[in-house]
Amino acid sequence: MSEVRELHFLLVADLRGFFFNPHRPDGVTFQADVPPVHISVKPREPEQDGSGSHHGLDCRVLSSRMVDPELWEFASALIDKRFKMYPGVQIELPLLRDKQELINGSGKIAEGFGVPLELYPPELQNICDAAANDLRSTAERFFKLLRWQQEIDGPHHVFEWDPALYWRTSPSGEYYIVGRRQQTSIGRSPAGIEWEEADERDFRDLWAKVEAAEPLGHELLREAQGAVRAAPRSALLLAASALEAGIKTHIARLAPETEWLMMEAPAPPVNKMLRDYLPQLHAAKGVGLAEWGKLRPLFKEAEELAKHRNKLTHSGEMPEAVIAKLPSFLDTVSDLLYILDVVEGNEWARHNVQFKTRALLDWPTTRRRRRYIIRATHPSMLFDD
Repeated sequence: MSEVRELHFLLVADLRGFFFNPHRPDGVTFQADVPPVHISVKPREPEQDGSGSHHGLDCRVLSSRMVDPELWEFASALIDKRFKMYPGVQIELPLLRDKQELINGSGKIAEGFGVPLELYPPELQNICDAAANDLRSTAERFFKLLRWQQEIDGPHHVFEWDPALYWRTSPSGEYYIVGRRQQTSIGRSPAGIEWEEADERDFRDLWAKVEAAEPLGHELLREAQGAVRAAPRSALLLAASALEAGIKTHIARLAPETEWLMMEAPAPPVNKMLRDYLPQLHAAKGVGLAEWGKLRPLFKEAEELAKHRNKLTHSGEMPEAVIAKLPSFLDTVSDLLYILDVVEGNEWARHNVQFKTRALLDWPTTRRRRRYIIRATHPSMLFDD
């Protein structure tokens, strides 16, 4: 078998919330062998006087990987704007889209067309994914350690945009962008402000309540949602705290005589308060939902969230499986908080509960326009080093 060949990777990212003090036009380069790192950080506009804090920093992380000759040759051909067919490839040449030729019969790639990662050989896809994940993790660890070590201010999110991965087949020369996957994320579209007659009516009623303010639970949840990608551990802790705070303030609002106890004494487990105590309190106060018992799946997920929070606070570690489930935990907390709002008389909150929970409760369709979307990426092909 032929000897393996080397692919050189470069991750490029824009940094938010970081700047040099004092200004360093040439930036810095840091290298270490254990764990291995080769990272450079420069102002995006080096000639800018002062700190450059308004223009941000450019971060580049380097690494290389040994690959089989066939994969190296595929990458080399791709850089030369040629698509090299391989066993098991899922397309035929020529490749057309809307009668436009993207790759001709001999494999020549049309100008401006970025071959998506899904069309690479599966083994090469895995190598590119691993390289991107490792380089991103290296960059995040570098800046989070630096932020901690120097008490640097900054948001949870280290990167301004998703970093881009580039490669080359020789130790020097230009880097070319690696194809991105067609679907980079699937999630809820931004809500946006709605202002129909019902929205204005509900808001006027809410505004007229002089004491009304966004509850602490919702505020903490928004912080959790903002920290999911860059600081998943913080997001999980904030989500658990948001639900606890929401339940405690809900109890205090319904039963003011318990406020001191709720704020000062250790609270029972969240799932017990949801499952056992709140129905009793609601019955005593003449409020509540007839469908409360149908929320048991959410109570179970709230219990799971609390268990993961306890494990995290003791070990500091958060398994990948828990990170993957964070969006579900956040959705559960959001639904439970809005349902508590409904119990307190805010009927408009019904429209902010998600479809799967509305189905559990047999609630009619929401008037909200939020929907799930798929975002696609369309990368360019060339990057000048």
